Amino acid sequence: MASAPEADARFGAMIECLLQLSRSGAIRWERSSGEQATEPFSVHANEMAVRLRSRAGDGDQPYVLDILNEDGIAVKTIDPSLSATPLYLTKFSELYLLARRDAS
Repeated sequence: MASAPEADARFGAMIECLLQLSRSGAIRWERSSGEQATEPFSVHANEMAVRLRSRAGDGDQPYVLDILNEDGIAVKTIDPSLSATPLYLTKFSELYLLARRDAS
């Protein structure tokens, strides 16, 4: 099992990659189907699927990222408000805004 700093670094690299791909338009975010019309947003790239949502489901911070299995079930949730690295809060906010704009 990875230590907290190792996990933070690994998830930080994944968030940075999602940010770069979102900024460049290389991935397309979609509104996830379900009860809420405004969120969450999801993206499927290669063999990975993630869902970005506000923790309370209201569109406001804090935002969390769910890593999904092939059945669309969250197997890991990344919550930057629990991270030792406050910079992740800013990155998640930017990622959420990019996903919302792209899915519009």
